[in-house]
Amino acid sequence: MFEMVTGRLPFECESSYEIAVARLTRDAPSPAIHKPNLDRRWEHCILRCLARDPAKRPASAFEILSLLEIPAPRKWPRRAALAALSGATTSALYLTVKPRIRNPEAEAAFSRGLVFSQRRTAEGVTGSIREFKQATELEPGWADAWANLAEAYSAASNAELMDPLSALKQAEVAAKRAIDCDGRPARGHGALAVVRSLDLDQWPTAEAEFRRAIELNPEDPNVLLSYVVHLRKLGRFREAENYLNAADQHSRSPDPKLLAERAFLAFTGRKPDRFKVDVQRAHELFPNEAVIELLMARSLQLEGRFDEAMKKLDYVEQLGLNRATVLVYKASVAAAMKQTNQAIDLATEVERIGQNRPIDGLLLAGVYAQIGKFDKAFETIHRAYQRRDSTLISIATSPFMDYLRSDRRFQDWLERLHFTNQIMHKMEFNSSSANGLFSQPSRIGTS
Repeated sequence: MFEMVTGRLPFECESSYEIAVARLTRDAPSPAIHKPNLDRRWEHCILRCLARDPAKRPASAFEILSLLEIPAPRKWPRRAALAALSGATTSALYLTVKPRIRNPEAEAAFSRGLVFSQRRTAEGVTGSIREFKQATELEPGWADAWANLAEAYSAASNAELMDPLSALKQAEVAAKRAIDCDGRPARGHGALAVVRSLDLDQWPTAEAEFRRAIELNPEDPNVLLSYVVHLRKLGRFREAENYLNAADQHSRSPDPKLLAERAFLAFTGRKPDRFKVDVQRAHELFPNEAVIELLMARSLQLEGRFDEAMKKLDYVEQLGLNRATVLVYKASVAAAMKQTNQAIDLATEVERIGQNRPIDGLLLAGVYAQIGKFDKAFETIHRAYQRRDSTLISIATSPFMDYLRSDRRFQDWLERLHFTNQIMHKMEFNSSSANGLFSQPSRIGTS
């Protein structure tokens, strides 16, 4: 990389032996010496790659890409350091209020965490936890770092990349730390709302936290988006769309998460034509985003283009999405094709994976419902409940569940999951009369 951007080698000596000695005994020079206008991100990344200590080098090409996508950490100018020292020695005489300079390594870790959090894969979630945790260790009073750590733990719980209960507990601790750190703790309340929205028992209390966070800061697109997801699960689609529009307005650039949620909202709201348009729009902007490609596969399935849907799902798996999720989508396509045996084989493979890795219980239950195996569907829901699978909070609105709504056991599960009559009455579709996905028995939705 050094030679690529400068046309020179970092160590230029007479022999390979001298180069080796220089490499072991001296830090590499900055490529900016030869390329003064070099982007600081490239300078920082190349120097990290050339670090003498192997532990300080990027561990993978993915991490190199992340370094190139985030702002380079700020340097500590000597003059600023002397000024800080002078201010400390005179603090007994007077107090000045100046913007606080954060630890540059904490800022770098925080920025890396943001990059990881954009990638909705297992590596992205675990990477964001690692980086945000480092940021909080280096800057214990940084509210945003704690809030993002809480959201990362919540994502790990939601995807069952950690024990769901343990992850939610850590997420709640981080969210409360964020609240304690900030005089107007909007992000902290937002993070705490996300934590509670994923808890099978506490989720009815999440709305108060969301509203508190939005009252404190009505322009945070992350909090607004999380509230949209929560409202979607409750079937309050018009409210959700209003908040989604607000999130879009306050987002600095097109966000794949916002675009994907708009499609999910149309799907759950039983608007198949709009779902197709929203998926195509998202796909035009982010054609290699795993979740958007997954939605494209669902759209192809609904159009009856089953072979294309299966090929798209193969590609989604290559992008790093949870294999179990890909397989359960394939099972849904097989069921729509009336290939019941193939659907059962795929669902059985998902169950086998679920013995050691996370699976989406509601998706799997939906496949069994789609092929008419209702007893198996309710068994799957029960197992998901035992492991505290947060996808069950979508049970009241998910098109997956349309086949089961007339069964008394479905009503029992609504009650067990705290869906009161008051909550159900606010939903914008008649859940009791729904009969198959969009009243088309060969089709299925997404949780």
